[in-house]
Amino acid sequence: MKVVKNKEDYRKMEAEFLRLLNLDPQSGTPDADRLELIAFLLESYERSYFPIERPDPISAILFRMEEQALLQKDLIPYIGSKGKVSEVLSRKRPLTLKMIRSLSVALDIPFEILISDVDEQESQGLDHLEGYPIAEMKRRGWLSKSLTKFAGDAKKAAKDFLSTTPRSLLGAVHYRRSSRRDTATSTKRARTLAWLAQVHRRSEEEDPRLTYVKGTITKDFLWEVARLSCLEHGPIIAIDYLRRSGISVIVEPQLRGSGIDGASFVRGDGTPVIGLTIRYNRLDSFWFTLMHELAHVFLHLFRSHQQVFIDDMDIGSAGDDVEKEADRAAEDALIPRVGWRSSEAFRQQTSESVVEFAKKARVHPAVVAGRIRRETGNYSLLSDLVGQREVRKEFPDITW
Repeated sequence: MKVVKNKEDYRKMEAEFLRLLNLDPQSGTPDADRLELIAFLLESYERSYFPIERPDPISAILFRMEEQALLQKDLIPYIGSKGKVSEVLSRKRPLTLKMIRSLSVALDIPFEILISDVDEQESQGLDHLEGYPIAEMKRRGWLSKSLTKFAGDAKKAAKDFLSTTPRSLLGAVHYRRSSRRDTATSTKRARTLAWLAQVHRRSEEEDPRLTYVKGTITKDFLWEVARLSCLEHGPIIAIDYLRRSGISVIVEPQLRGSGIDGASFVRGDGTPVIGLTIRYNRLDSFWFTLMHELAHVFLHLFRSHQQVFIDDMDIGSAGDDVEKEADRAAEDALIPRVGWRSSEAFRQQTSESVVEFAKKARVHPAVVAGRIRRETGNYSLLSDLVGQREVRKEFPDITW
């Protein structure tokens, strides 16, 4: 008995399989064991050399509709009008990324199956490099390997660089809050996707063997990470702790003008990834962004297929329930709501009251000061406590 390596081996073993099958051997006998082993070897060969083709997106949708007894009108919330549903199902209208995100979650269809039908208008930036800051990407060393491969041709190198990132990952981006529309249709989107591709590449290179167990992150886990803020070198300690818990954390400065604080997504091998830009070199900003992205991993990432969250913390969360949930979870982990508004720190807003509250809450004073500034909208308050210029120095190997 040997591994099936070619068609000749396959034919011989298939004949033996049929011979034994006709004998109908009794369970537990040598022939029955041999039959089971042959079936396994044949199946292994078939998986490698006769792969089952993925269904096309519309066939997958129709199958789910039949399986769940859905009518065309049931898809209106995910596709749009009755007319759009009819056109999509009759293959007269391509799916858009917005439709794909909704259908993937609602019908439980893997995102990578639906993405193959994405509207070319929405995906052309990935193929034609429109808006991508190739010169800046080259200057920052992102294209080094690809430039060598393509004899210095920057455009070919940029395409090669972007091709290493799963297309389904780039297509599943959920932009934070009200900026989503303009980000998705401008040069800002291209800069965002280029940065995301770099975070993905670095994660696979620097954290290739992380093992994340679903369910690792709980409310208690979030609370424990937040408590690391009060330690000297807390940012580095927190990142190391998350990596030891199977979560890849990549610090990569944003591309000029992209307005990104952080992002979170799941790699193809199931590893959660958090990207941080440290756009604002302050401890309060670092800790809120880190906890916000960690909350996305906890609450949202494993509920859908290849979802990606891109966050600009300068934009409010009004009208975006997903971001509201992440904000709330981050805030509660850092400073529990119970008793916060009635605390001396919030009422007095003095340095002394903030430091005292931080000791009791076991967080860095910057976390408390930052919370007051956000909730009051007064960013002139407590400037001496938010940890100005205290984060980037923790990462001396990065060029800021």
